Amino acid sequence: MHIIFQKRGLHMSQKQEPWELYPHIWKNQSAFFTFMRGALRRALWERNPIKLEFKNEECKPPPPDYVGRAKSGATCALSGVWGAKSSLEVDHIKGNVRLQNWDDVMPFIRHLCPTKEELQLVTKHAHKIKSYAERLGLTYEEAEAAKFAIQLQKDKMD
Repeated sequence: MHIIFQKRGLHMSQKQEPWELYPHIWKNQSAFFTFMRGALRRALWERNPIKLEFKNEECKPPPPDYVGRAKSGATCALSGVWGAKSSLEVDHIKGNVRLQNWDDVMPFIRHLCPTKEELQLVTKHAHKIKSYAERLGLTYEEAEAAKFAIQLQKDKMD
């Protein structure tokens, strides 16, 4: 790597960041790490074999009183509601890992390569509430109430 920089007339101490070299692609550091976050999630999380195996192992036949068409599913770890397999998402029990600078890259990659003990099945709705709660430092219940209030305002029912 040092040889490449010498050929281009740069020394290691002069190395610029990607958002500095290519401001027409990434307008700032935040935009670059947003790109990195998405790229890493697509590469390491979407088809993660541990995640897929976990979901398959956790899903069981529906409860006796279920009247839908689903052949399997599970109870949401957050809301306690039974959901069909297709409506469930695999969630990190401890989520909201940041990726805002180079020091965050390895912890973020580690987060995307979890053990089954670090995962839970949740409904899409509950997952959104949990992510909102983690982002704002709220309890799950507080975030659920806040999101409900926001929806009332959007529906002009406040």
